[in-house]
Amino acid sequence: MENLDQHYAQLLGLQSPWEVIDVDLDLKENRVSIRIEHPNGVKVSCPECAPAR
Repeated sequence: MENLDQHYAQLLGLQSPWEVIDVDLDLKENRVSIRIEHPNGVKVSCPECAPAR
């Protein structure tokens, strides 16, 4: 079975270089907080606006 980070990455449709770093489930507040990051030095851009520079 996939780990929780991989599960949320798949649900969000994340693609490399993005990856889920942390998932926090707060049942009392009915909230899931998901932290995503990309490696330092990797150039990224909005897929709808412009290519990476």
